[in-house]
Amino acid sequence: MVKVYDGNVKYILRVYNFRPESLLTPMEIARISEKKSHGEEFILYDKGLRLYDTAIAVIVAQIDEDGVARGPSSVPSLFTDVETLDKIDLEQLNLDTGDILLGYVRVGHRESKSIVSLKGSEIIPHHILVSGVTGAGKSNLSKVIAYSIMRSEENNYSFIIFDCESEYFSGNSPGKYGLAHIPEAEEKLFYVTDEVMEPSILNYSFYYKGIRINRRIKTHPLEIGYSSLYPSDFTMTGEFSSPQEELLWLSWKEFGEEWLSTLLKSSSSFLYRRFNRMVHKNTINTVKRKLKYFLGNNDIFKEYVETDLLKAILGAVGKGMVILIDIP
Repeated sequence: MVKVYDGNVKYILRVYNFRPESLLTPMEIARISEKKSHGEEFILYDKGLRLYDTAIAVIVAQIDEDGVARGPSSVPSLFTDVETLDKIDLEQLNLDTGDILLGYVRVGHRESKSIVSLKGSEIIPHHILVSGVTGAGKSNLSKVIAYSIMRSEENNYSFIIFDCESEYFSGNSPGKYGLAHIPEAEEKLFYVTDEVMEPSILNYSFYYKGIRINRRIKTHPLEIGYSSLYPSDFTMTGEFSSPQEELLWLSWKEFGEEWLSTLLKSSSSFLYRRFNRMVHKNTINTVKRKLKYFLGNNDIFKEYVETDLLKAILGAVGKGMVILIDIP
């Protein structure tokens, strides 16, 4: 984080990359490279002017004369001085006004004492895109947000995580920490996994500074019965045409909770007659094929189950828990 003064306006910038710049011509570079390869000495005049590094930054805020930080509406002039942030600059940014703690601002390679937090009531109702290359810290940010929600005593928020890489529960490698290591996990973490057969308490043990620690985590099997699914669960995928959606709703109206099982197990001829020939056989066959594709091989979606995962998740949400769904 750096700042730039331009008149009465102070710009706050975040440096996200560095790029070497060269004013040498391709011919000069070729000549110097050849001398270097032959072990010859060479003299590069005005090296500091012809070879330099450029810091790539984005303007995150501007502070006007009233001292209030706002979104940038202009850019600083060329050749304005760039300085590091001080304590007053960080205070003017008002970064610690929320109830979801993220961490501390880093100025250069140093960690400042300025806390960064988010106001959950304002950000959670919105879609948030967290983008970055591999290793940029996307998963770590999600862990930090989950931890902040777990340590909250007011239970104002909940957080559902679909973990496709198995990196949130215990960490993705030895020496890394996950949500199960947090003391609040016993009360505020709800773990959904295919490693258990019934709702239970999972004992998770680990060593921290030579001390063995055991966590008792509320766990639920990763399984959803056909009777818990509605036509809207499929139509929202956007993969069904209007006639196909009508067939889904017609099946639900005709067969009730058994609509999905009946639609999958019955022959196209039977369904064609049952619906009084109002639906084409091609439509029935296409819908059956798409449903089988979405439901998979009974790994998660099963015809008969003794648990109600969706109800359990809603109950955990109401208690302000973090729901971690480990996708195999």
